[in-house]
Amino acid sequence: MKIAAFIHAGQHGVGLLSADQKQLQPFDLPLDERKLGALTLVERQARGEALPALQAEIAVSDVQLIAPLPK
Repeated sequence: MKIAAFIHAGQHGVGLLSADQKQLQPFDLPLDERKLGALTLVERQARGEALPALQAEIAVSDVQLIAPLPK
């Protein structure tokens, strides 16, 4: 599983990269958690919570990739 943090249409996001790394499925997260990048997923897993639902795929070429752990 490959996770990426990104900005799309001016909004932060965290998503799951496809095997070919051309598509990205954003996790359904509140904005305050999306700004934490992959850290929010690590924290959820550490608490024993399931990963959030995935949203519709978007092309990686349509996003700006950012640091997965911004803080």
